[in-house]
Amino acid sequence: MDRIIREIRNLIGEKNRYREKMLTITPYAQTGMLHGVLTGNIENDTIRILIYFNEAHKDSDTDYYFPRNFTERMTKYISKGRIDEIRKMLGEIYEKNVNMGGPPEMYHALVDELHISVIKALKEVTDLNSVHVNIEKIKMLATLEEIFNYYEKALESVIDTLKQTEESQAGNKELKKRILEFLEENYCNPDLSLQYLTEYFNVSSKYISLFCKKYFNTTYFRYIQNKRIAKAVELIRTGKYSLAEISDMCGYTNLLTFRRNFKSVTGVNPSDFT
Repeated sequence: MDRIIREIRNLIGEKNRYREKMLTITPYAQTGMLHGVLTGNIENDTIRILIYFNEAHKDSDTDYYFPRNFTERMTKYISKGRIDEIRKMLGEIYEKNVNMGGPPEMYHALVDELHISVIKALKEVTDLNSVHVNIEKIKMLATLEEIFNYYEKALESVIDTLKQTEESQAGNKELKKRILEFLEENYCNPDLSLQYLTEYFNVSSKYISLFCKKYFNTTYFRYIQNKRIAKAVELIRTGKYSLAEISDMCGYTNLLTFRRNFKSVTGVNPSDFT
């Protein structure tokens, strides 16, 4: 156990000034560690997977196998959540190249192209998503099999995370629709306070404030006030109701408050409005 702890310290490292913000994925990393990076250590909606290699390398003259349509296929598989197809494609690339028995430089070049192509595919997918995925390649010793396994597990976790994000966004979209409909139907309810609304929808007051700012470009209180006074104007123009009746119909329990709000919005007293 002491040896394990010592090695972990060396890998994450006092020498690494990013110690508090980065988790090194080593050849000993488990799937759970990858998932932790993807879902547990996110800052500013950014997911980072760290792939390490041992040393700088020169370009290789030996050709390696890599599908020309890799990025297009990978983009499609990620966006559709088809992890089985990703495994199949990565497995095919790994098997064909490992059996070629080329020099180390060839495999370095292969991994470089794999990395760049995966980055391109992720960018295509996440440009339309609120979660940004970035795979960083940093140097450390790792076998070709370990590297391919890392990408497979990382992409699997990315797909899971994007799916969860999509489901969350869908739920949030439905919630916003319900709030809009509720406000439209109940803005004249005298009990419709900010606290009432937050308790009804089980959200924070900050959420409602940001919601109103986004959809109405104003505060919650100003939105309700404007809606009520607009309704009061309609009722005044009918000539059928007294100001006390209109005040009550628009959600005010105090005629003085109604008069004050009416003048604040229209610039005139309700009794002088024509």
